[in-house]
Amino acid sequence: MRRQLMIPFALLLAMAPTFRAAVAQDRSDNPLHVVVPFAPGGTPDVISRLVGAEIARQLGQTFIVENKPGAGGVIGTNYAINQRARGGDTLLFVDVTVSAITPSLRANLRYDFPRDLKPVSGIAKSPLFLLAGPSLPAGTLREFIAYAKAHPDLNYGSPNVGGPHHLLFEYLKDRVGIGLTHVPYDTSARLMNALMNGEISATFMGAPGVNTLRASSSEVKVLAAVGAKRTPLLPDVPTFEELGVQGFTNSALDIRIGLVAPISMSDARVAQINAAARAAIAQPEVVDRFKKLGFEAQPGTSEQFRALVASDALFFKTIADRIGLTID
Repeated sequence: MRRQLMIPFALLLAMAPTFRAAVAQDRSDNPLHVVVPFAPGGTPDVISRLVGAEIARQLGQTFIVENKPGAGGVIGTNYAINQRARGGDTLLFVDVTVSAITPSLRANLRYDFPRDLKPVSGIAKSPLFLLAGPSLPAGTLREFIAYAKAHPDLNYGSPNVGGPHHLLFEYLKDRVGIGLTHVPYDTSARLMNALMNGEISATFMGAPGVNTLRASSSEVKVLAAVGAKRTPLLPDVPTFEELGVQGFTNSALDIRIGLVAPISMSDARVAQINAAARAAIAQPEVVDRFKKLGFEAQPGTSEQFRALVASDALFFKTIADRIGLTID
């Protein structure tokens, strides 16, 4: 299990005024360009804009955000890499699909993630939860596993092919010996409807989706949470480990958002932006907004984030290789 440095928020808050004073003598007149490889309006986009604006404020720079969604983050990543010749700093917000899954599974990319990009900082994370639909006669994780073993014709759903929800369910199938068939959906809303009307029997979902379903129906069954301990986002949901199913504490199983930069950025500048990011995600208004969005802050050093990205890539590639999945 990897160790992560978790910096107390009280310490980060105390550091913020000191940090702003330190950068006051080294402000750049150039804007901070933030590339967001996600569609406007979604949770990753909201978090990227929120944190990007606060980082720019910490650094005393103006802030420009550009959405470049598509192709599992390939369009936005290529765009960010190609901005290194432009004046000012360019930052790219990434989730686990952009930083680990797409580079591991897509052939013929024009870039190499470790070669062309520098990890800067972790930003936020959110655990995933295993849900069973109302039509499934199983109310606990053990009952679900037993029923799935007895009924191999069951389906499960995910928001897309090759995303973390899809690969995590394949990992679950391998760990507990069940054989559900994957059904992809193009939106989370359609996935929720499919679960509730019985088109699929189970799925993995983040805290916001769980809360939405719980608010609309008491019949949804939240069976287990990934992670080493219960999350404060949904503290009533036990972890897989608590329920006797091992192997679900790997941090690759979280939905995570982080920050990277083109490889041309100096290590000194990376360190400065890392400090600004840690100060930004410690701000009370940011912490509160994260909670409402179903995320927790994930502060740490650039090297810690580099290690997470590398380990995530290996984890998901191992799963994809086992099921024979590639993404064209």
